[in-house]
Amino acid sequence: MPVEPHPIFKTPPADGPLWRYTNFAKFVSLITTKSLWFSNMYHLSREDPFEGALPVGNFAHRTWSLDTIPASVRDRLERGRFSSNPNDTLEEKLRLYIEHEEDMVRHVLRTTKEYFINCWHSSNHESVAMWKMYAEDSFGIAIVSDVDRITRALAGSPLSIQCGMVDYIDYDTETLDLGNAFTPTITKRLSFSHEREVRLLYWDHTLGEEQVAMLWGGEPRVMWMPKSHDDHAKIDPPAGKTFQCDLDILIKEVRIAPTAEPWFEAAVRAFCKAAQFDKPIIKSDMTRSPMR
Repeated sequence: MPVEPHPIFKTPPADGPLWRYTNFAKFVSLITTKSLWFSNMYHLSREDPFEGALPVGNFAHRTWSLDTIPASVRDRLERGRFSSNPNDTLEEKLRLYIEHEEDMVRHVLRTTKEYFINCWHSSNHESVAMWKMYAEDSFGIAIVSDVDRITRALAGSPLSIQCGMVDYIDYDTETLDLGNAFTPTITKRLSFSHEREVRLLYWDHTLGEEQVAMLWGGEPRVMWMPKSHDDHAKIDPPAGKTFQCDLDILIKEVRIAPTAEPWFEAAVRAFCKAAQFDKPIIKSDMTRSPMR
């Protein structure tokens, strides 16, 4: 089962409505290829530099000195953390600690090239903002599904996928716990909280690793080892990956943009009929006249 639980990912209710707002071209691609498109996070960060990035607080160690380190860090250092040599001075222990923190940051930032995501909007109702931002307004399509449907639709995939709600924080005042490298992948700025995003994520670790021949217990073995930072910097990841899915299970219904012209609605219905896609197709009534 490819959609697997993970402690970092908070899964929404299994039957809670999820919406994927898109344009007609991408809808055609979904129906004809019978696959979901997962965008590479590194490429997405070119549009939103904070995609997969870290808050200011995670870089605080770069300014620390013996006079400015937090009391909690000083206490850990004095108790011997981050140093195996009991004769190390506090200054040396601090240097080792800062190196450790910097390695954590570098690891998190470089792995954005290895992550691929597919995004949904969690809501019981349609969203005017989402129609405008992600569905090209009058030429938009919204696919309605839920976590249970997505899980079952992707059950045939051999690859492991995580699913969870995005956490929105203030990147100027908060700090992320980097105990798990997935944390930044499921965190965004408060400015995006209106998206109510549920994110599917696939980690292609092979992009950041290479196979190395070595001896293990005296026996030759080929193992996966992380690439050097220099080699990793040269990686040009693909724009995305496709995951085959069962559309009959995935899609509950299709909504057509509320401002769509009659000819566009007719074109969508004609395409679905030709593609033998037999699911409810509903024209959104968000622009209907109110009762007077």
